[in-house]
Amino acid sequence: MSANNEPVQQTPQRIPHATLRYTTLRLGLFLVALVVMWGIAKLAGMDLGTDTNRLILLAIALLLSSSVSFFALSKYRDAMSAGLVARSQRLSKKLEDSASFEDEEQDA
Repeated sequence: MSANNEPVQQTPQRIPHATLRYTTLRLGLFLVALVVMWGIAKLAGMDLGTDTNRLILLAIALLLSSSVSFFALSKYRDAMSAGLVARSQRLSKKLEDSASFEDEEQDA
């Protein structure tokens, strides 16, 4: 609790290259899910020669990897989000500073 009895929010830990790391891990999870689903389909005797069956396999792998990444990669997603917010705030402040500098020049 803070001094004024409000809950203190912890900021996510700074992870270098969080966006690249999150995206790479997300892609890796998808590829693992695809290989697992392909193996299950082969063991089950599913015909993967048709486009429809391959599309279904891709869709299931995408849903599986998305649900796993929602829980498994939350730390990296939060770090990526914090990094993007910090960057947008820095750019916004820089834009405001340059706008106020231009206003001061016009007033002079």
